[in-house]
Parts: sequence; structure tokens; C-alpha cells
Amino acid sequence: MGDDGQSYFLKGLGVGRPDLAKEWICANLAKAFGLPVADFALADVCIPLYEAFPHDWQRLIGHGTCFASREVKQTQWFEPATMTALVPEQLQNDVLVFDRWIRNEDRTRGNTNLLWAPREDRLVIIDHNLAFDPDFTGESFFKYHVFNSAQGRIFGDLATIAEYKERMEVTLTDFHKWSETAQNE
Repeated sequence: MGDDGQSYFLKGLGVGRPDLAKEWICANLAKAFGLPVADFALADVCIPLYEAFPHDWQRLIGHGTCFASREVKQTQWFEPATMTALVPEQLQNDVLVFDRWIRNEDRTRGNTNLLWAPREDRLVIIDHNLAFDPDFTGESFFKYHVFNSAQGRIFGDLATIAEYKERMEVTLTDFHKWSETAQNE
């Protein structure tokens, strides 16, 4: 529970500081790119709160700066077999392009890192700490990505590619600010 009365999921020391930086930077990139990412913030876990945690939470979360993803009420884990058709094609395209751009192979049919809000018919994107993968391969990415069927709609059309390039350039406007924040925390 945050100071604002909202519930959050925290990522802390258990994932490591580099992955926390990736989570922060990519959540900001996703938001700027226009993706429906869950609300997020950096949270400070003070020593008294840390000491009140159960031992396994202390090890996973630690104290100091953590990445906080606000709970999205009344959602369920996205199941590709039954829910892909509910997601507009443009949003599928956007998620595929974004994940390719940030080198994120961690959004597969078996582990979508997506939530579905059925009352609102809305997709919610979470979890970017494995982005900027140095072992990223396009072949594996396009084979296993949850929205891999969108690649035919995107990568064969030069106008679409140009539009995405422009969106990426605009999205990067505040990149230095996000990366400095991640570096300083």
C-alpha cells in the first residue's frame, strides 16, 4: 500500500538494480509510445518498513528505491488462445514493434506479461525488466512473441515502418531524463 492509498506490486533488490532501471526506463518509454502500461512510480522503502517485512520479502524487495507498478483492479492474466481477438490489430502491432525496439523477448504465448480488464475491454502491459537483452535474436522474438502474427501487417509496409520510426523518435524525447533518474536512484 502506497502513501497515496493505492496498492502496488514492488520490484526491488530481488531483480537487481540494472533490471529496476530497465523497468523504469521501459515503462516510461511504453507510456510515451502510447501503450496502455499499468500506472507506475518509483517507491522508497524505508528501513522501518523493510524491517517489518517477512524475511523472504526483505531479501526480494530490500530497502531504498523500488519500482512500483500500481495494481489494476479486476484484471486477469492475458490468455492468448482466447483473448488475442479482443485486442485491436493496431494495439497488437504497437506491442510487437515496441517489444522488438526494446529487445524484449519476455512477452510470449506462455508468459504474456499482459493483463486483461474485461469490464473495460482493455489490455494492460506490465513487466519490462528483461528488456535490452544482449542475447536478443529476431528469429526467436518473432517465433514466440504473443502478437507475432502482426509482423506481416507491419514489416512489409514502408509507410508503416516510417510511421513507427517517427513515433520512436518522438518517444525518445525524454529518454535522458528517465535514464538519469534510473542512474541516480
